[in-house]
Amino acid sequence: MKISSCFTAVLRSGVCLALFWGCTKAPFGEDDISAGSRQIRGRVELSRNLNPQGVFVWLDGVDVGTRTDKNGQFTITLPSVENQSARGGTSGVFNLYFYLANFTLTTTPVVLRNGVFVYPQGEINKDGELIRPKLIPELLHINIVVTPPIMTAPNIADTVLVEVKLSAVSDSVTVVFPKSIPDRFGALFFRNISSGAILVFPLFPGLTLDQTAIIGKATYTTIAVFYPARMRLPPGKYEIIPYLLVKHAPIPPALIASLGDKVEALGPNYLMIPFRREGGSFELQ
Repeated sequence: MKISSCFTAVLRSGVCLALFWGCTKAPFGEDDISAGSRQIRGRVELSRNLNPQGVFVWLDGVDVGTRTDKNGQFTITLPSVENQSARGGTSGVFNLYFYLANFTLTTTPVVLRNGVFVYPQGEINKDGELIRPKLIPELLHINIVVTPPIMTAPNIADTVLVEVKLSAVSDSVTVVFPKSIPDRFGALFFRNISSGAILVFPLFPGLTLDQTAIIGKATYTTIAVFYPARMRLPPGKYEIIPYLLVKHAPIPPALIASLGDKVEALGPNYLMIPFRREGGSFELQ
């Protein structure tokens, strides 16, 4: 298709991009326009040099996503042109989102023309790669303390205390504790470290109330108490995960839906929401 002398300038996230539908002269010069590709690659870094694995990278407009590997690397691959929409390839300026629930929601604008990426544009170089790693700042620090961390042959009265310590890194953060009472968690997830099996334990069965807290820099502590013998928890090494939802900058509903079915509900799919937590180890012998 010929390129017209008119092009539409679009400003997103402080980056001025150009859309090229039907132009006769390339606004960036003929050598700067790629024929396009169905892939974009890059790397993600987390503040405090935390493990960058598992960050959800999602492209709106086309609704495709992937997760970063252990090195923070990712590749977004578009569907074939004929599968993008009823009218064929998608064109426009869209946001590439980098999502980790307790980190700042971060984006990079990208350009699609007739179903393929156009680069170099903005933060994307001529090879379809991010020019520099995408740094994602921590929003909410989550630390889980389990006492005792190891228990052997518990009797029916033995209890384990789970303290969840939350603190905002900069601005305050709204956190929802579903199906809970004040200062108590409504449910805990147990992920078996060896097998990956997930057990879900609601602590207040039948309760439908949610609690909400505004978390600042001062540490906010909420707790849960469980009885391993009464819960018939099988022996093993576990990661204990509290049931909470972080509510910050508006997140596209399609992004959350792309993670899996009903990921915010109380069920195993909740663990498809990417978080970065510390602590939570428990061993039942």
